[in-house]
Amino acid sequence: MTSDQSKFQFREPDFPPDLDPGEAELLLAFDIWIHEKHPNPEREGCPGRDRLEAVVRAKTKVEDQYTLDHIGLCAACLDEMKEIKRELTGR
Repeated sequence: MTSDQSKFQFREPDFPPDLDPGEAELLLAFDIWIHEKHPNPEREGCPGRDRLEAVVRAKTKVEDQYTLDHIGLCAACLDEMKEIKRELTGR
């Protein structure tokens, strides 16, 4: 484990089985980066669980640009979305 990874408590990644080579590493690198640079423990500007769940449940393109932009810069919301996905899929 690198020094950056040791700063964070990661769950076992639940990546989809159809990732292209290198995608898992890219997703892990993003997870490390967002937790280091944008942790947002105060949940400032967070869109709320209902909007995060709508993104997780979406079967087509999500039109809520504010929520999408926010998720890309908020570790707290990214973590909550992962939790919502686990709750919905049972894993």
